[in-house]
Amino acid sequence: VAAICGFVAGLLEWGIGAIGGDFKILNDFIVGISTGIIASLFFQYESPTYCLKAIFLGTLYWFFYGTAFVIGILEIIAGELETGVTRFVAVAIKTFVLSLGAAFGMYMIMQDPNPYDTWYEQKNNCGNDNYFTTEDWARILMYLLCSGAALAQYRFPIVNYWRGLAVQLAGYEVQYQMQQWLTTDDDFLDNAISNVVGAVAAVFASELIAYVVDNVLWYYNARILQRKDGGKLGSFFFGVSAFFVRLNHYFFLGRKSDYEILELDKKLRQQRVELYDSSHSREAITLEPKEEALMREAIISSEPVSTWSILMPAVYQLVPGSMIANLWFNSIFPPETESPENDVFSILMVISTSLALGLLLGFAITRHFGLFVHSFTNKFEEGKEEMEYNNDYRKQVMAFAKCDDPRERREESLRAEAGSLIES
Repeated sequence: VAAICGFVAGLLEWGIGAIGGDFKILNDFIVGISTGIIASLFFQYESPTYCLKAIFLGTLYWFFYGTAFVIGILEIIAGELETGVTRFVAVAIKTFVLSLGAAFGMYMIMQDPNPYDTWYEQKNNCGNDNYFTTEDWARILMYLLCSGAALAQYRFPIVNYWRGLAVQLAGYEVQYQMQQWLTTDDDFLDNAISNVVGAVAAVFASELIAYVVDNVLWYYNARILQRKDGGKLGSFFFGVSAFFVRLNHYFFLGRKSDYEILELDKKLRQQRVELYDSSHSREAITLEPKEEALMREAIISSEPVSTWSILMPAVYQLVPGSMIANLWFNSIFPPETESPENDVFSILMVISTSLALGLLLGFAITRHFGLFVHSFTNKFEEGKEEMEYNNDYRKQVMAFAKCDDPRERREESLRAEAGSLIES
């Protein structure tokens, strides 16, 4: 049922996007109504054993704005009040529109019993299948499948899926194991601590992957752009990177331009040898217009990996998008009795704020530890200082508050230098 709701929601979103104009404003509301109608039809006329809450949250999850909610809190903590508060309020309202649409859809179908009674009746059908929560291998497998779907929504390059999945799994598993260890019935401290530690683990994993990828690809890019060979170590890393570029090209996974850039390396190396050969007549390295475009793309691709690019899908998985919807469903269908479980707003704030604090703490630790490590490792490889300068700048949480153009931050940046070389 959730798959049918999701398929219809996707078609509606595509159709509304194709129509365009002011009609797009109603996208969330229409998607919510369609989900409520379809799920309620199955519940009313096929079987009253469905968990409507799971169907609603499973379908509307892809339209929730949980990540923006946490980022809004992060910005408020960091002092960016204008953008933080705006994002916070926008997320709350847009999620309410989705939840209200689903409730309207229920109202159109449910007459006997009425939507209120149905909502609390269907809760007895939820959480009865514990197979995926008791078997660790099944739990992790399902999480990785869901994470892969999240990466697809982010339009993550397939060849880089391993980066996103590794960060997502690290954050989730640390969060899960910590919560299992600290589980308490009297407070939400177990949720808060597990979220902080899980967010820190995700940041650590993303920083580690970015560090390894940056240093391996630095040798590859240095040779592709004819900067230096890097000795035996550089030749080894170049060979490994070139193997995977050719492998991705063979299976149609990577970009065609990556393979073309690799093939262009042979021509550039030959021209470079001829240029420095006093007995040869070559006076300059010449490139065709298409080859110049490839070199520009290679220069841009040689920029360090942005930690946020591989961290955001993990944050997307950790954030409480469904908790925001639960808050609004509790407002639409108020519980008859008060209990800690029904205090959704408190749970929501604990989860969101703890995740934001975990991200801030993780970046603070990894950034200063990274500077310490770079001070020892970069002295062995001349030319890495600029890469680390650009990398460190982009890993600051509020880096976007300043200019994000390397040419403005440093005149002799890689892009500016490459631009002058191509023009000459």
